[in-house]
Order: sequence, then structure tokens, then C-alpha cells
Amino acid sequence: MSSGHLHILSTRPLGDAIISDARSKGIIIDEMEFIQTRPLNSPELEAKVQSLVHQNIVAVFTSMNAVEAVANMLGIQQPAWRIGCIGQTTQLLVETLLPDSVIIATGSDATELANNLLPKIDNSDVYFFCSNIRRDELPGILLEAGVPLQEVVVYETMETPHVLETAYDGVMFFSPSAVRSFFSTSKPTAHAVLFATGKTTAAAIREHCSNEVQVAEAPGKMELVKKLMSWYADKRPA
Repeated sequence: MSSGHLHILSTRPLGDAIISDARSKGIIIDEMEFIQTRPLNSPELEAKVQSLVHQNIVAVFTSMNAVEAVANMLGIQQPAWRIGCIGQTTQLLVETLLPDSVIIATGSDATELANNLLPKIDNSDVYFFCSNIRRDELPGILLEAGVPLQEVVVYETMETPHVLETAYDGVMFFSPSAVRSFFSTSKPTAHAVLFATGKTTAAAIREHCSNEVQVAEAPGKMELVKKLMSWYADKRPA
């Protein structure tokens, strides 16, 4: 590994503090969004979500966007749901925005979440709040186990691909949707290391290339940044 500056692409914004910290360690990070999201809001959708406030349901979240969209539609109403969610950042947002609910299962990715959730569902109705674009792992596992799952699309994911003009040493991916958008118009250099926020995102990367893939120890933006920093620190000469 060269002792010179490394040039990394992040496929979502990281913030000035992280960018500055990385630069102080010899890592230059460019930010370029490959997906955009927006909450869906219609009288029908809002009425559907609000109708669940006083029901004893299991609510499932695999993204922060879904948590924010549902919380905004609930307004001041606070449900006492049982919740399954991805850990770290999404879990923290659930605890902040839905404080009267209880988290009964978490997971580092959708597959782990589904498997951890199965023994705790009992006979409750299960609602999966998700995007118009979502992976099949979680609903597939629950439906195969005979769980009557209802999906409620509460936000929209739009791919915003770019054509790269820089040969990056590494690329950071935070979702399978961003992976798909990236590879629709671009490809990494042969030497680039690709960093994934979880196993599901890593699997999506491996569908497109044979580059080395490093996976964060836990879900969340900061966990992926930590993984990138530690990986390059180990590779650089003392």
C-alpha cells in the first residue's frame, strides 16, 4: 500500500467532520449520491398508518427512511408496537421517534433480522414498512415460515447513476440500491477495494464484480467509516 494519499468515493454524504478527519489520515473522500429517497404521503397512506396506532402489531423496519416516514405520518400519536429493526442507526432512530414501542428483535442485515424475529412474532399481524424498491430476503424468510406479512410502502427510492471520471482506490456502499445504480453506469478499477455496510449490500456488490469486498462489523454509516479507516491503517507501512 502506498504511503501517498488514497482517493475514496462514498456513495452517500458523510458530513464535513468525517471528511476532514479522513483527510488528516491521508484519505481523500469524494461524496456522490447514487440514490435519492423521498417519503410518500397521501391521505390514503396516512390513514392506513394511523389506523395501526392502537393495534397490537409487529412493525418491521430495515431503514432509517422508513422510520422517519412512519413517524411523520403518526404525528403526535405514539403506538405501543413491537418492533423488529436493523441495528445501530435504524435502531437508535426507532428508540428516538417511537419511544412507546419496544424492540423485540434486531439484526445486522435483513436476513439476520428475519431469523431473529421469527420466534417472537407469535400470532401478531406483521407490517413491513419499506421502500418501493426492497430486497426479497426478509419478506421471503417470513412468508416461507407462514407469517402473514403485509408490506406498506412509505418511501420511494430513485436511482441517480453517474459516470465516474476518477480512478478511485475504494468505494463505500450503503445499500443494494446504490450498488445497482453505481454499476449501471460505472465500474471500479481492478485494484479498488469496495466497502459494504452489511452482508446484503456486500452480496449485491459481488453480483457485479470480483473486487475485494470489506464488510462493516455492524450496520450504520459510522461503522463503515471505521472499517475503511482501520483497513487502510493496517495496510499502510508503519
